[in-house]
Amino acid sequence: MNYIIGDIHSNINELKNLLRIIKPRKEDKLIFIGDYVDKNIYFEETIKFLISLIKKYRCILIKGNHDFVWDRYLNFKELFRQDFLLNYGGVETLRQFTDK
Repeated sequence: MNYIIGDIHSNINELKNLLRIIKPRKEDKLIFIGDYVDKNIYFEETIKFLISLIKKYRCILIKGNHDFVWDRYLNFKELFRQDFLLNYGGVETLRQFTDK
């Protein structure tokens, strides 16, 4: 079975609830269609959880627009992208990076 999951937005608890409901098996495929981060405070926990899923299941992770902007902001220092992050749910995530 293929499961398509999108727009997690750092809501790790809802993702865990969804997985409890669908009860994926090892042979199933989890297809994540992006937007793993923003709009919630569990940025790091969500990413670590997704990495743990890759070790248990057949997973495909596609980068969403929020993930793309974070990648460009953090890894390529495109600071002008901060406006997008602040306007579209990145306030909590941005705090996590500036508080460290």
